[in-house]
Amino acid sequence: MALVDPYGRIIEKPPTKPISEDIGMVRVRDQWSTYPSAGLTPERLASILKEADAGHILRQCELFEEIEEKNIMIGSLLHTRRLAVQGIEPEILPFSKSSQDKKIADAFRENWQNVNHKTASLHLLDAIGKAFGTIAPRWENQGKQIWIHCFDWIPQKRWTFYEMSADWNARLPRFPRLLTDEQPIRGEDLVEKYGPAGAFAVVYHRYTARSGFAQRGGILRAASFLHMLTFFDLKDWIIFIEKFAQPLRLGKFTPGAGEDDKKVLRQAIRDLGSDAGAMISDTTMLEILEAKGTQASNDVYDRFLDRMDKYCQIGILGQTATTEGTPGKLGSSPEQGKVRSDLSKDDAGGLEETYRWQVLWPWVGFNFGWDSNVPFIKYPIKDPVDLVAEAQVDEKLTAMGLPLGQSYAYKKYGRPMPEPGEELLTAPAPPPNPFGQPPGGLAAMMVKKKIEIPVA
Repeated sequence: MALVDPYGRIIEKPPTKPISEDIGMVRVRDQWSTYPSAGLTPERLASILKEADAGHILRQCELFEEIEEKNIMIGSLLHTRRLAVQGIEPEILPFSKSSQDKKIADAFRENWQNVNHKTASLHLLDAIGKAFGTIAPRWENQGKQIWIHCFDWIPQKRWTFYEMSADWNARLPRFPRLLTDEQPIRGEDLVEKYGPAGAFAVVYHRYTARSGFAQRGGILRAASFLHMLTFFDLKDWIIFIEKFAQPLRLGKFTPGAGEDDKKVLRQAIRDLGSDAGAMISDTTMLEILEAKGTQASNDVYDRFLDRMDKYCQIGILGQTATTEGTPGKLGSSPEQGKVRSDLSKDDAGGLEETYRWQVLWPWVGFNFGWDSNVPFIKYPIKDPVDLVAEAQVDEKLTAMGLPLGQSYAYKKYGRPMPEPGEELLTAPAPPPNPFGQPPGGLAAMMVKKKIEIPVA
């Protein structure tokens, strides 16, 4: 029975060993960029995106790199989104409770703990912004086993989705091709070049928040419009500040002033910008006029920039309170934390699927046979809990007579159990009753009674 790789390609004969060639080698020329965001206009942005639609993603990838560098808001939001998953240590779980499946999971867990999987996750989660991310596992022999030594990053601009087929009804490949010196335009299909082992030479993670073509799926595709408008606004704001936010140096000369007096006055106006002092003739006059502008003209750029930032927050994090917060509360409201949790679970789910079928599966196939069960990899992402609200509910339940164990409370609120003989913290004693009566006696009656005190 033939195997099928994660992209639907039939593997007639399973490979017995991985590719030893360094596919993920980053070349010197990969660090160069054409900087397409310089002088970015709507027309130029449209041409870059149209090229990517046709499969040429080089300029789009370079643009996305620049956006993360130049736009601090977008870069920090994407970093926050990635860290929500990357910062969690994944769990390697056996396929079943059988001894063989536990053995496979334990062996892979040992290999996993000795590779740069945190960095690998960072490169794959880059797909959130740039539509897809790729890494290449570097395989090596460890005695009788084939283990992963490390993961190498492959830049997105090293790939192409371009199809040269003249048949418009031809099927598009589900996997991009690697640009090489031999094929700098069309690229090379790794399976065609290396055989069945080429299907597992690269780990290809795609951002799957919506359906569509891979090169159009990243968040930075939509954020590129906001980035362009943001920098239009910043440019106009700086021009406005130069023209209207600085005092005007106005020089005046009398009709009888000579050319030397005018020359000195002109130089004095220039010097006031740096030296804040000048010497002029008494036949000339120099005034500094205060710059004035309406409130609407002063803050229109700030308000527009704030609106662009909020759109970016909604597009990347799903809400805005994570960055803004709620005054008087610890962090953001629970409802907004729930949105972040949903996004993180979706990102983690896609990463789990990629790792399982493109890393764990070939690792198990090379070491234990292709018919062996594949372990699971899970990122334990928990929903945020409002402990104050939970404590109020527990207080009401105990008041109604529902018994709750101490072990439940310690576990629920994440507090350690006290050690035997340890000094305990207790609530302060209530203040003494000034009436010497127990609660519900004379003092309670006086509290309930309304006493009118005449005003002098």
